[in-house]
Amino acid sequence: MPKRCDAESIEAVATQGRAAVAVDEGTITRWLYWLATWGPAVRRWRAAVAARAITDPVDP
Repeated sequence: MPKRCDAESIEAVATQGRAAVAVDEGTITRWLYWLATWGPAVRRWRAAVAARAITDPVDP
């Protein structure tokens, strides 16, 4: 049985809404707050890392 707070549960709430999982309402509120607050920063960070990997490849 998967944990209630696994990545799949968080993704289900983010894409399908609050009714997607059986988790406490406060937990869902925290997840959505975290996604709204840190989601854009994480996307920018990932894009910067990807761009650097393309322009500055490391020799093996």
